[in-house]
Amino acid sequence: MMLSYHNENFIINQKETFIWGGEFHYFRVRKCEWKDRLQKIKDMGFNLVSTYIPWIWHEKEEGQIDLEGKTSAERDLKAFLEAVKDIGLWLLVRPGPYVMAETVNSGIPEWLIEKHPEIRAQKEDGSYHQSSGLVSYMHKTYLRYVDHWYKAVFGLLSQYEYNQGGPIIMIQYDNEVGMFHWVTGQGDYSPVTLSYFKAY
Repeated sequence: MMLSYHNENFIINQKETFIWGGEFHYFRVRKCEWKDRLQKIKDMGFNLVSTYIPWIWHEKEEGQIDLEGKTSAERDLKAFLEAVKDIGLWLLVRPGPYVMAETVNSGIPEWLIEKHPEIRAQKEDGSYHQSSGLVSYMHKTYLRYVDHWYKAVFGLLSQYEYNQGGPIIMIQYDNEVGMFHWVTGQGDYSPVTLSYFKAY
């Protein structure tokens, strides 16, 4: 299997391919309905489905990452990946850590914000940004936890990449980063962000 991009066209197995996708959030639908919804997407003529993978949903408690449905059927990301593969759709995944997606804290676990408020974005006066889930993206503590999340989630996703015979052909890191800064007209003035800005 071969996937590439050339002259503004996706090339899949040496053939120009138009990718036509629909959105489906497995964590918002009962697991028993996943295959039905995926089949409906395919029946509509789509060849790709995309989804967020919310960190806040899969690690409700620190250190307890559930990607196989042990704590809730709808956390069974592995089963969702298998379902997409079985239906015959390609997949675009958005594993965050920042997913927005109208989720609490834009997908950042609540326990992380509570345990490490120092990672939160700050206003010019040093107070925290009004959105509690808005973090300083380059804060070392935040990145340490992101690394832990990525190792877990990509340990599973890597098994379902296109070159491994799986459905994943695209990955989007983060989603709508900076949107809350833009709509509130308030940048991040935390010390770590300012240090990077000055160094740059």
